[in-house]
Amino acid sequence: SHMFWFHCGRCGSLFQSEAGESVERLCSKCGFDPSPGVQNPVPNSLPAEQNPAAESEEPSESTKRAKQKVKRRKNRHLMLKIFVGWTLLLAVIFLTVRHKFRDETAERLVANESTRSAPEVSTADQVIIEKHSQACAATLAGFLSQTAPEQCSDFILTPTESVGRMIRFQSYNSVPKIDPQHMAFVSQTVLHFSDGKAIESRWSAREGFQLETVFRESQGDWKLDWDHFARFSDYSWSLFLAGTGPDECQFRLLARERLVEERQDKDKTISVVFYAPRFGQPHETGFQSPEFLVPRDTLAGKILEAGFRDAAANQQAFGSKLPNPNPEGLIRVRVKVKRSELNGERRFEVVDIPACHWYSSDDPGVALNPPGEATPAGRN
Repeated sequence: SHMFWFHCGRCGSLFQSEAGESVERLCSKCGFDPSPGVQNPVPNSLPAEQNPAAESEEPSESTKRAKQKVKRRKNRHLMLKIFVGWTLLLAVIFLTVRHKFRDETAERLVANESTRSAPEVSTADQVIIEKHSQACAATLAGFLSQTAPEQCSDFILTPTESVGRMIRFQSYNSVPKIDPQHMAFVSQTVLHFSDGKAIESRWSAREGFQLETVFRESQGDWKLDWDHFARFSDYSWSLFLAGTGPDECQFRLLARERLVEERQDKDKTISVVFYAPRFGQPHETGFQSPEFLVPRDTLAGKILEAGFRDAAANQQAFGSKLPNPNPEGLIRVRVKVKRSELNGERRFEVVDIPACHWYSSDDPGVALNPPGEATPAGRN
């Protein structure tokens, strides 16, 4: 037979063997099939550097630890991605439901024709009402849906100042929770302030409350006048009368003139008593104060006198066309009162009466001129 030279593909040696294909041809140096394509069992005695199959089947401990770290890292990244994805999904769902809730509540509030009463308003005022009623209702629904004062800043006028007042107000007043989904629209009108217009709306709530709300436009949105809504005062009226808190505060109260016929100095002073209003119950009053004597020739006396005169003529501040909600003979005032003690006796004095209304406006809201003369700004 003829012998030929062959190259071993495993160890690189040259060796002689018979020609032709032979499954029995082995390298004379390494003793293995010279063709690398043929898989042969690798002896355990072979060195590691010459045994790649063993190396791949039996990875080192460091390689195993590295692979385990990579696997754990990938698992952590996967869990983090899943967590972030769920968080974003829940946030989108929450915001969508919140906006849908506000919009649906607003639509239901303004669409409740069964309880709607339409006061006589001008054509221009009716255009304002029709254009902005739903925005006002959405503001009210959003405001009532919040649980903390800080969350209400998007829905109220002057949030920077009002949030601090809200926190202080809640510290000495019980603020009821009202469900906006169980409120019915009653009526609304347009108020004419010297610096713009406002929409005043009234609502009835399932909890038995009658709510009065005023909305004013601010930077393109209609915001709630919270001070008017809550009847905000610097301090609790009953606690102030009891001798606690600051010595001088401003309050939103109801005022009644007393003993008009019996008093001897009725031409010089006005005798009034004040009552704290009850939230959601406009026809009821709280604790009555002692008697206050206000000189008629002072600005406070003139504003108070004009307030009682307008109430007797059924005229309301800023052109409101809604029915007067106050108990008979009472008017709304913002009044600053000072408390002092002399010889152990507690005394109270009216320092100022800025307005005969509860709105967030510095206009007194009454005509100080005698009947027949020109009406100043703030009356309509």
